[in-house]
Amino acid sequence: MNILIVEDDARVADFLERGLRAEGYRVQVARNGTDGLAKARDVAQQMRNDATPAVLVLDVMLPGMTGLEVCQTLRADGVQLPILMLSALGALEDRVAGLRLGADDYLAKPFAFEELLALLELLMSAPGRLFSRERILANVWGTNEDPLTNVVDVYIRRLRGKIDDGNEQPLIHTVRGLGYRLEAV
Repeated sequence: MNILIVEDDARVADFLERGLRAEGYRVQVARNGTDGLAKARDVAQQMRNDATPAVLVLDVMLPGMTGLEVCQTLRADGVQLPILMLSALGALEDRVAGLRLGADDYLAKPFAFEELLALLELLMSAPGRLFSRERILANVWGTNEDPLTNVVDVYIRRLRGKIDDGNEQPLIHTVRGLGYRLEAV
């Protein structure tokens, strides 16, 4: 998978780039909104040409062009590249604004890198094994989370969008009332 990071903070960009490369992803970095928009268009074109999955990790506060403007421009152009917004602006109205402009997800800074990878790693640890929502919640977020929260369902939906989108046979399966499993059927 190709990942384009558009982030002007060198420390955050380097952290993300190193971490994602260590996980096996191909990573590109842009440091401002204008360059990010151009690279995002290139990545989207490549995704259409060779069906290589890709995602855009987009900071909100960027020089040249804000992340919100980049997101809005891409969506207006019909670009379907998945967009994860990152921002120090974590208030509800900021998150809603990003999502309304076309972002697929919004993660407030500071964030834990492990949070980005933990749900997928748990399911991949035992393909075919059924994991209850409660077990996923305890293993990924700890036992302090509210058991009635829908965070597991939200992250499973996001993983499906990244893994199963465009595939004939889905890999993530729901067993109604019991949980989830990763399995090629």
